[in-house]
Amino acid sequence: MSPTVAGLTASALYGFSNQPGAFASNRTWSVGANYLNGPLRFDAAYAKLTNPASNGNGAIASDNYFSSATSIITNVSNNRVFGGGGAYTFGAATLAMLYTNVQFDLLTGGSLHFGNYEANLRYLLNPALQVAAGYIYTTQRSNSSSYANAHYHQLVIGTNYFLSKRTDIYINGVYQRASGANAWIELTSAPSSDNHQLVVVVGIRQKF
Repeated sequence: MSPTVAGLTASALYGFSNQPGAFASNRTWSVGANYLNGPLRFDAAYAKLTNPASNGNGAIASDNYFSSATSIITNVSNNRVFGGGGAYTFGAATLAMLYTNVQFDLLTGGSLHFGNYEANLRYLLNPALQVAAGYIYTTQRSNSSSYANAHYHQLVIGTNYFLSKRTDIYINGVYQRASGANAWIELTSAPSSDNHQLVVVVGIRQKF
């Protein structure tokens, strides 16, 4: 990570394959930068994962990548991700926007692209209570026979109550509606049986 110069900080990462004679197998690298100036911030990053989770010794562990049990995406040879966004804080409110572009090259041939467009607003009602709402529009484009073209609308509403600087209680509601595919909210164990899905999550978080 670089020193911060006039509000700008850059970083880079390289994860080795750890495979003799297979330098590019299960490796990753990424670069990113962020700019902070008072209430304004911008962030951008790019990452590439080559032959991810192809073995148990490389940069991307086989037990936390995509599988048919947890995702619509399997058999990935390369994964490229670009993202950029910004946020502005005015008073107790913070407005943020984000765009990410994700490409999966598939071992079975072809590729799968996702474009994600997000806007969200957070508001601090008092020092202990925050409310937030966000909207995400996702496009799915495929040139593989295994996947179809689709798009998704997702609305997120939530609140956090801060018990201390380290501990908070939260409740989040997520609703997704899909076109051309079954709805599948991230981190849920299975897709919906139709084109819409609703998830409500309540929990307590401890920061270390």
